[in-house]
Amino acid sequence: MTNLFQNKNKLPQILKEKEIQNYIVATVCQAVLFRFYKIKIGFLKWQRFFCIASIFLLPLFLTNTLSAQIPELVKSGFENVSVCEDSIYQIFTVENNARYLPGIAARKALDIISNADTSKKQKSIVFLRNGVPYISVTNSKTGPWKIGYKLPEGYNKNCTQAQRHNSSYFKTDIVIYPELLYRNYRTDRLYEVVFNLSPAIELTLAKGLSFVGQIVIPIYNGYGKRYARIRPGFITLTQQIRLPRQFFISVSGGTFEYDRYGIDAQLFHPFKNIRWGLHAQMGLTGYFALRTKWEASTPGRVTGRLGISYYEPHFNLYAILYAGKYLYEDYGVTAELNRHFRYATIGFYVQKTSKGNYLVNSSRLKLNGGFKIAIALPPYRQIRKKKFRITPASHFRLTYNTYNDGNSCVYYRVHPGESNASANFQPYFIQSEINRQRR
Repeated sequence: MTNLFQNKNKLPQILKEKEIQNYIVATVCQAVLFRFYKIKIGFLKWQRFFCIASIFLLPLFLTNTLSAQIPELVKSGFENVSVCEDSIYQIFTVENNARYLPGIAARKALDIISNADTSKKQKSIVFLRNGVPYISVTNSKTGPWKIGYKLPEGYNKNCTQAQRHNSSYFKTDIVIYPELLYRNYRTDRLYEVVFNLSPAIELTLAKGLSFVGQIVIPIYNGYGKRYARIRPGFITLTQQIRLPRQFFISVSGGTFEYDRYGIDAQLFHPFKNIRWGLHAQMGLTGYFALRTKWEASTPGRVTGRLGISYYEPHFNLYAILYAGKYLYEDYGVTAELNRHFRYATIGFYVQKTSKGNYLVNSSRLKLNGGFKIAIALPPYRQIRKKKFRITPASHFRLTYNTYNDGNSCVYYRVHPGESNASANFQPYFIQSEINRQRR
């Protein structure tokens, strides 16, 4: 700058005032460019343009940017993508709505972020469910990525207001749920079968707030006129919340399984040893159904259950024990053991009820058992590119009761996608899937 003003009288006389201004600006920019990029430019017509461009490009050369990772995550189908950082961590948030299996989704996000690593800071990925942080995956300078429910330090302070790319809010899925029902309590026939296709509209309205609206369409009906009509299924509004100390709460209102309507609240809390978890559920419901006509009762039935779960990571075994008051006012205990595979979950259960409604040798049987199967349905990758997407259900579920009285140890579901595979979004299972893909 000093040299410029010292030599101002030597400029060509033909330069006008505007050209002098351009010369001054360009010379300043030249000094900046040479200082940071080691580039010299001459006195050209477009020097002001080059100067302005350098101002915008300068941060790309001076800082480690993460902008390349965000479009790659979005391109892969992840939603609610964001990034923030503090003095220790670079923290990413992603939500898997692209139908990736949980372990595959985690591995893909890890690969994208690791391959584009431009910083020496520790990386942490927070996986969301309906916009709510659920589990985190954090790399370690001394070992492999660590997975758990605890969020990285600085998340609540730095990341809650970060801009989220490819938001999932108000994107709508039309999910086609296949539904198979059967019973074998009659002596004149082996089984009675019902098969329905039950499309549901599912969308996220805000952080943790989701809506489901479903219609049941009978395809084959062996239960009689009561099940022959097109009728509403699940119609629910659900709010999910994550509280401090890793308490996850979900509150739902609407129509549930087994022709119930009302309010339901659920709680999950992993212990310090995340193999163990505490579960609680309580509901206030009434009867509501469209059969030959509309039928309804006042919501006055209280149900509740308390459970504890354990995850065995070597074989991906998930065990849970529930005790509580069930839907038809019996008290009972349910023990369930599931094994998670990549594309399926197979489980067995036993129940002990206080009533027992199934007659065996003229006595009430109070013990029941059976198995549950949930099979992942293709496609296993379906990116939601537009506001609307038509997709099959993520899993096909099937439950078999040894003594199918239908009135003992019964508890409703609040979402059509609930199954015994829901627990595979568990840190140890995701870790095992990541390790499996590495091999």
